[in-house]
Amino acid sequence: MVLFLPTTDNFYKFCSTFGLIIMIGPATAVTILTVYTTDMFEKVELVTAALQVDMMHKKPLDGLIENNPSGSTLIEEREKLSREGQLNNT
Repeated sequence: MVLFLPTTDNFYKFCSTFGLIIMIGPATAVTILTVYTTDMFEKVELVTAALQVDMMHKKPLDGLIENNPSGSTLIEEREKLSREGQLNNT
C-alpha cells in the first residue's frame, strides 16, 4: 500500500515568499515614512525661520509708520527694494 503524501515544495516556497514580504514590507514602509517626515520637518523649519525674519523686520517698519504717517509710501518702497534684494541674494 502506497500512501500519497502531498509535496511540500510549494508550501515551502509559499512560506519563504510570505516571510520575505512580512519582513521587507514594514522595513520599506518605515524607511519611506522616515524620509517623508524628515522632509516635512525641514520644510516647516524653513517656513518658521522665514516668518520669524519677516516679523523681525515688520516691527521697526510699523514703528516708522506710526511716527510718520505720510511717509508710508517711502516705507513701502523700502520694503519692495528689500524684497527684491532678498530675491536676488537667494
